[in-house]
Amino acid sequence: LLKHLDGDLSGSELAPSIAVNQTSLGTVVGRGRPVVVPLAGKTEEHLFTKLSEPVASSSLLAVPVRYEDDTFGVLMCVAMGAYRFSDDDKHLVTALSSFGASSIQNSRLYAKVFTVEEGLRRSERLTALGLLSAEVAHEIRNPLTVMKLLSDTLSQGMAPDDPKVEDLGVMRARHEQGPVGRVPGCRSP
Repeated sequence: LLKHLDGDLSGSELAPSIAVNQTSLGTVVGRGRPVVVPLAGKTEEHLFTKLSEPVASSSLLAVPVRYEDDTFGVLMCVAMGAYRFSDDDKHLVTALSSFGASSIQNSRLYAKVFTVEEGLRRSERLTALGLLSAEVAHEIRNPLTVMKLLSDTLSQGMAPDDPKVEDLGVMRARHEQGPVGRVPGCRSP
């Protein structure tokens, strides 16, 4: 019956030919209150007519499984044969339903916590990777900067037509396009 509320019984022989909100179980979900079905096989909507005889001649107590304003199921209590459910029976099944709803809500919250924790772990790994790449880029950039300064110093004393000036110019250009410059976030401003 819980599966029917999710629509999982469509096409099966137990699927009723009326909408859920027109049934006793739909009333439980819609109004959020317990419903008693005195004889399961003789409901107005004939929801339980295809059930086996012991269940069809039983009494049902349906209680919503809800947390705050969210109803996410129905807890069924079946009494074999004709039975009149007392107020104590209704309170007991309602209490069980509340415990079940709290458990379901707790499991949902734990799932969210685990999802958030996994996201934080992933974020921490990416942060560590970013810090590592910045450290590596820094370690590479220091010697390259020294080489660039040396090439600038060497080119100052040379004649403009000296072939070494052209080589030093290529070195400086390559320095600007070097591996450190290609690492995202590692370029100097």
